[in-house]
Amino acid sequence: MNRNIATLLVDQMENYGIEYVFCVPGASIDAITTALTGRKPKLILCRQESGAGNAAVAYAKKTGKPAVVLVTAGPGATNLVTAVATATLEHNPLIAICGQMDSKTTFKPSHQIINAEDLFLPVTRYSKEVTNPDTVSGTWDLAFNKAITGETGAVHLSFAADLLAQPTTLIASMPQKQPVSIAQNEDIRTAQELIKAAKSPLIIVGADAASIAVAESLETLINNSKIPVLSSFEGGGMLKPQHLPHFMGRLGAFQNQPCNEIIKQADLLIAIGYNIAELDPIKWNPTDKKLIHIADYNPVIAQGYRPNLQLLGNISHNLTALADGLTYSPSIESQALQQQIRQQLKQRLSEFTPPQASMVHPLEVIATIQETITNDDTLVSDVGSHQYWLSEHFVSHKPRQFINSMGFQTLGVSIAFAVGAAFSNQSRNLNDAKVYSVSGDGGVLMCIMELATAVEHQLPIIHMVWKDHSYNLVAIQEEHKYAETSAVKFTHNIDFAEMARSFGAYGITVTSKDQLKSALQEAQAQAGPVVIDIVIDYTDNLKSIVE
Repeated sequence: MNRNIATLLVDQMENYGIEYVFCVPGASIDAITTALTGRKPKLILCRQESGAGNAAVAYAKKTGKPAVVLVTAGPGATNLVTAVATATLEHNPLIAICGQMDSKTTFKPSHQIINAEDLFLPVTRYSKEVTNPDTVSGTWDLAFNKAITGETGAVHLSFAADLLAQPTTLIASMPQKQPVSIAQNEDIRTAQELIKAAKSPLIIVGADAASIAVAESLETLINNSKIPVLSSFEGGGMLKPQHLPHFMGRLGAFQNQPCNEIIKQADLLIAIGYNIAELDPIKWNPTDKKLIHIADYNPVIAQGYRPNLQLLGNISHNLTALADGLTYSPSIESQALQQQIRQQLKQRLSEFTPPQASMVHPLEVIATIQETITNDDTLVSDVGSHQYWLSEHFVSHKPRQFINSMGFQTLGVSIAFAVGAAFSNQSRNLNDAKVYSVSGDGGVLMCIMELATAVEHQLPIIHMVWKDHSYNLVAIQEEHKYAETSAVKFTHNIDFAEMARSFGAYGITVTSKDQLKSALQEAQAQAGPVVIDIVIDYTDNLKSIVE
């Protein structure tokens, strides 16, 4: 095969360690898909552009590394926008590559022509249509580094089909080692003094801190200080079992969590890798309490988040430095409150309304998942009522074991996220690891097409549809605000187990708690993807999630 710009672009991917290219093909990118044949980046054929993009988002959530999502011109690009926005707002590195029609047609409203550079500009950290073959490598270098540094996120590059076909002798560039920045010693000492002067400090861990390295540094800090810890929905799994007495639960969007009392009493907040898109700080810090910002990027300063001190740079290194030489113990009142909140967190696992006949309560499903899941497995949540139940009640001791979309809160990601998570396991030689996935019966129909991708690759995905015939999270908020609902009910019952079988997956139906454990065991015995249709009883939603 003659060497062309498409070959050069694949060389760039290979040099930069890209493992997967999630793709929906088209004529404007066929030079790239051809160039990928036999190369190290593995081409994953997906069924829809948003599914391809969300698989890449999930891969980034699990590994911290970018994958490439490759789509064709026009509607291929527009279909990708939501996934790209999800990656950017949730700080997940991603390289979006879009085809463009031949350059001789791009100046006029021709077939599938759209200004992709401007289209992606508001939802990326960098967006560029490459028109000069001599700038391909340099533009890739710039875009890649934008994706993986600071507030990580998506970048977009588009290439006209005739540019990709141009012959070239250019050589691809190699990645440069990224410098590690750390906070100044004086700032570390100031942070230690602020902690020592506080009676009730509180740590809040966000999604950008969710890594094994940061978890290990956080462990040292907690050993030396016994400071209680909260996490965001995407910042979980950071505490080991021995530190559960200091874990106060997740920040709740509806301000009804047991941890709210300890937030009120806190006189110093220590925000570690907190992405304000997950939950606006004005909801948990409306009075602008003293705040230490620990992250590798400058904060967005506004009401609720006005740091008194910033420890910028490598989070793990700065936490280790902060813990070094720090001896501290919260006040007796703070320690007593920690015990009280831990008791409340335990009690609510068993205090629920028994489900109606032929239905299952959310906590019954979560308890069964908790018993079944192993350390290497992943739990994925779509957006909806189930997301709040899982985020608030599922306990993990491994960063990024539980992944979901909370920053952009994108509905319809679950099966695509599960596909991306499964491929991330393969890349790390976790071939026996399962991916458990949960959606509602609304969101699943927005991503069901990627079940075909999972079947094609026989991915070990166990997807649970919590079926209640509605957009339930919308419904309970309407009920809370208006005492009635509108535009949320489904009148047609879908047999998702039968639908799964039509895809070539394994299908199971569950209508009682007694069937749950055997259903999961049956699912685990299958080599490929499984869909479990669970009739869920959301009677407790209004009081548990909103009130």
